[in-house]
Amino acid sequence: GVGGHARRALLRLGEMRLGRTTGSADDELVEPWHDRVRAAVLEACPADRKRSTHLRVAEAMMTSPGADPEALVMHLEGAGDPVRAAAFAVAAAERAEQALAFDRAAGLYGVALAHPPADASISELWRRRADALVACGRGGDAAEAFVRAADSASDATAGDVLDLRRRAAEQFLFSGRYEEGLRVMRVVLDAVGVSLPSSPRAATLSSLAGRARFLARSLGPLFLRGRRAPVSPQRLDALWTACAALSMVQPALADAMGVQHLLESLDLGDPSRAVRALGYEATCESSLGGSFFRERSRKLLAETARLAAETGRPYDQAWSLM
Repeated sequence: GVGGHARRALLRLGEMRLGRTTGSADDELVEPWHDRVRAAVLEACPADRKRSTHLRVAEAMMTSPGADPEALVMHLEGAGDPVRAAAFAVAAAERAEQALAFDRAAGLYGVALAHPPADASISELWRRRADALVACGRGGDAAEAFVRAADSASDATAGDVLDLRRRAAEQFLFSGRYEEGLRVMRVVLDAVGVSLPSSPRAATLSSLAGRARFLARSLGPLFLRGRRAPVSPQRLDALWTACAALSMVQPALADAMGVQHLLESLDLGDPSRAVRALGYEATCESSLGGSFFRERSRKLLAETARLAAETGRPYDQAWSLM
């Protein structure tokens, strides 16, 4: 609203060390000289003036191409217009993710969920928020978001909903919320036809029986050749999640799930899944001690490296090296 007096006003603010401009002439940014100036101006500014200024800045930004959606969200929220803020929040969250600012992305997805755009999928927004929370290490919050994604997935397939619950269980367990994680994990395992052993003793017996079957199999280049048993990949994902997520709190249960995952991965005959399963088993066998298991572990690692080289997938190679 300063019109032709803008340049004169900016020069005067610069002389007083109150304001400055940065950037090129085509993309000039006007800002307070220092954050203390910013804080003092805001403190002296009445609430209605703040709202009206936020609105004027937002409307001015919307007339120019390439406006920063995150800035628009901030100004529209400041103007008391959360519905329009939510309309820009998804684009702002996606930009934040590309910049690896996952905590900001999670917050922006939260803004979008408060007033979801008409064409948005509520479940997809919750899933995206959950992924962002996982990426910034907020596992408990991510688990709750995955549960909300599953609960609101009215148009998703049963498999997709189950996968969201599996990821919720994983994040609950990884973040130390054991009871919640185990409850959701049991639901997921039941859905794929797997029962958790009822006690550590039952888990140990299951591991021993499964490992005996595995020890009877030969290792070598023909390890997976010709095997294509009707094993569900979703069942394998559930077994792996149970194994990995329980390994630090219930090692006996985790081992039982790990051995079952190993045998079924080999039956499926998928090299990438075999890399993961064999690498984990090599770690387990190396901890058993004795020259027999040390030699077995070396052979398993060699087979893991061979399969990782065969698939060429970076994840497989990283898992083999680890």
